[in-house]
Amino acid sequence: EELLVFDLPGGALSDMAELNETLTARDLVDAHRECGRRFVVLLPITPLLASISSLLTAIELFGPDADYLVVKNMAAGKEEDFILWQDGILNRHGQHIGGKARAALGAANGRILELPALNAGSYARIDALGLSFTEALSSPLLPLSQRLSCRRWLHAWTGQLDTIADWLALPAGYRWTI
Repeated sequence: EELLVFDLPGGALSDMAELNETLTARDLVDAHRECGRRFVVLLPITPLLASISSLLTAIELFGPDADYLVVKNMAAGKEEDFILWQDGILNRHGQHIGGKARAALGAANGRILELPALNAGSYARIDALGLSFTEALSSPLLPLSQRLSCRRWLHAWTGQLDTIADWLALPAGYRWTI
């Protein structure tokens, strides 16, 4: 299978509803499937309701023939902070808020990855210096502790990516170079 990655800016899901007068997001999925490509919708989420609810919007837009991958950004909170992803909560009127997106992902046979949190100080310095994460591993501009922190983070993240090697069209036995 061929892998194509489209990185869309936040909030772009609403733009995908109608790509033009006659083309919808489902048409885009169908076109890629007909060409033998897997169409994976990757949605990073935080514990916030709007972020989590974007999955429901995506499933409605792209339909059942797309594959769905949720990436929980653990820098935004701990597991227990994702309560709206888990069971949801009741508001002061007794209305249930949240909890639907995870069930919808399960019904769509989607997958979940956890993007581990990188130490905030290390991340800030890497960003400010304009380094890629692999460049950060050996950069003399970072203290040893931050280089090691980045290495640990990359190992954790690539371990997560290994669980979706089939969706990434990685060859059998592929090993990340870190």
